[in-house]
Amino acid sequence: LDSLLKETLILNKRMAASSDETAAITLLKRAVELDSSNRYTEAVVCYKEGIQLFLTVVQQIQDKTKKTKYREKATEYLERCEVLDAKIRKDKEAGKFHEHLKIQAGSIGHSYESLFGRFLDEDVKSIDIDDPYIRSHHQIVNFLRCCELFVKKCTRLKQIKLMTT
Repeated sequence: LDSLLKETLILNKRMAASSDETAAITLLKRAVELDSSNRYTEAVVCYKEGIQLFLTVVQQIQDKTKKTKYREKATEYLERCEVLDAKIRKDKEAGKFHEHLKIQAGSIGHSYESLFGRFLDEDVKSIDIDDPYIRSHHQIVNFLRCCELFVKKCTRLKQIKLMTT
């Protein structure tokens, strides 16, 4: 993993700073960091999103040598993501639970209550949220609404931690 992180940092220096490139590199760096911290389910999400963006960038590269190098790097990330996916499946079978929902843009009926309500009760004392996308005013307002639900449902809640990048 250390070599994967080092190579990601090298790619960061080599690539131009377009928004897709920057976003892909940020997500992949975060994936490696989460992976190194044994936060596998979160790492897989970042790997998948980062790889998708990274491959979009690769398609735009004209230099064949550079394109080949970047495809090899994408393959390394994808292989690591697949290893983690297998580990997560094993953990689920062993009774550990994680759920990833993909909500289509423009779809309706997805309230915080319907998404998280069944997990929120008096046993919850702390909530850690890792969301690199909370930047705009409307995202902050949505986060606040989510926090209001947490406080309402979790009577013994002591803290809510938000990590952004």
